[in-house]
Amino acid sequence: AMIIVFVNVIGPIIYLTLGREED
Repeated sequence: AMIIVFVNVIGPIIYLTLGREED
């Protein structure tokens, strides 16, 4: 259940990071 937390926390962070990088 550790991997789930990682995806739940890092998931949205990466999503936002990729969106911001597309400036």
